[in-house]
Amino acid sequence: NPSHQLAILSSYQKDTFSSLVHYYRALCVRQPYDTASENLGTVLSKTLETYRAKGLQKERDMLADTANGIAPTPRVRVEAFKEKVVVLHALWCMNIDECVSSIPAVSSIHLTGFRAKTLGEMVVKDFADLVGDRILPIDMISKVIILAQGALWKYRMARRPSHGDRRHTRSHATESHIVSHLIATHRVLLKNGSVELAESPPEDAAEHDLAQRITATFRRTLPALRMAGKWLRANTRYISQGRR
Repeated sequence: NPSHQLAILSSYQKDTFSSLVHYYRALCVRQPYDTASENLGTVLSKTLETYRAKGLQKERDMLADTANGIAPTPRVRVEAFKEKVVVLHALWCMNIDECVSSIPAVSSIHLTGFRAKTLGEMVVKDFADLVGDRILPIDMISKVIILAQGALWKYRMARRPSHGDRRHTRSHATESHIVSHLIATHRVLLKNGSVELAESPPEDAAEHDLAQRITATFRRTLPALRMAGKWLRANTRYISQGRR
């Protein structure tokens, strides 16, 4: 219930991203707060409708500005990323067939010269760019991982619908998509760490002093990497069994 109340407060502040984090925290526990599930569905539905109406046009405008040499500010990049993350979670809450048709223009959006096949791939690429550019706040890096883990937990724990209602039936394709996205975010952090560890340590660094090899960019990802490592250790069997 406290997390549910925090989610509502975040929604009053028009911070849907933080609201989503709190909703998952209210649901991913031994005794989920059921009201949070209903409110989460309402919030995600409204976000998706807003993105259909305005989000795609904003995405096109950003791409047009980039093509004309007008780079978006860090704040604009972060806000656009947060919106796409929430929309992605909204799609996961829908039937997989509806997901494909709900935002048909996504497949035609180009991002820095590469064709984005899915919104999920766009989110992962933006995540990698923002982490590498040290633009994404440290707590938000962790929240991206938390959200993906929360979405998977909620999806796996969801009960099958009754009375023949198939609108929210669990889809193995959707579950696989969530897992793939979660692993992709882990991979972003690991690749970033590999690049940062390849940097030469300061000249005055003591020999074999590993702390001196932790760059500022790498240090910002450590909290998220710890969570990712714990999740992988706890879910090794699930992943090895074909994500059933």
